[in-house]
Amino acid sequence: MSAKAAIITSVDPGSTNCGFAKYSVEQDRFLLFDLADLRTPRAGDVVDALHTYTTITNPDIFSGTTLVIVERQLGMAPRNMCIEASLRTQWRGRCIVAPPQEVMKHFGIPSGTPRPIKKKKMMDLTRELLTPRENAMVERIIEARRAANRLAKKDFKTRLTEAITKKRKRLPKLKMPYARVKYDDILEAAAQAIWAAEDLLGHKVKRRRRQQKRQKKQRRRKRKRKKKHQSKLQDIWASSPAGRSSAAVIVID
Repeated sequence: MSAKAAIITSVDPGSTNCGFAKYSVEQDRFLLFDLADLRTPRAGDVVDALHTYTTITNPDIFSGTTLVIVERQLGMAPRNMCIEASLRTQWRGRCIVAPPQEVMKHFGIPSGTPRPIKKKKMMDLTRELLTPRENAMVERIIEARRAANRLAKKDFKTRLTEAITKKRKRLPKLKMPYARVKYDDILEAAAQAIWAAEDLLGHKVKRRRRQQKRQKKQRRRKRKRKKKHQSKLQDIWASSPAGRSSAAVIVID
């Protein structure tokens, strides 16, 4: 199959928020976004949770996929490392591990930048790349997860109240519904998909080219503003008494 006809499914591993983004190179659009909650009592069970989610809950995630991109989880939480290892095994020969530094370098983010700033820049750049339709898809996913969290929280409180009222020694074991739902995981998965299409498959993504042109214009404007500001400061300094006296001293010397 040609690189142009490739369908990339990108995964940002996480037990609480596991982000998925499915990108069609030929159509130059994202077909699907998803955010899965894979929390389990034991770290090893997260692989079963992932398999259940991608085969039963939402089988469209990997259907028709030709290339799987998963973020490298070296030195991360054991659950995340389990997800990475599982995908590499399941999609052997068609799974590529994406180093976060390479993805950020591709988007022009310097490696020496502090992590919070790097993350924010990455999210802003990825949001710019998404079309209004794709941004709306992400919003729907996040809102659905938040609604599910609210229901789970309500159920948790009800069962906890019942257990306390009946004076049970053992309180109900429930999945904590207070996990924060984040955009980062979906947007990072989307950025990985764009990186794979351009860097690995050598495809020129139109939306990325448009973004680069905008960035060049912004940098050019910024340089012009800086130059103008510096020339203004020089004029102010030259017209001031201190500036005139220093100029006179230089002439005398």
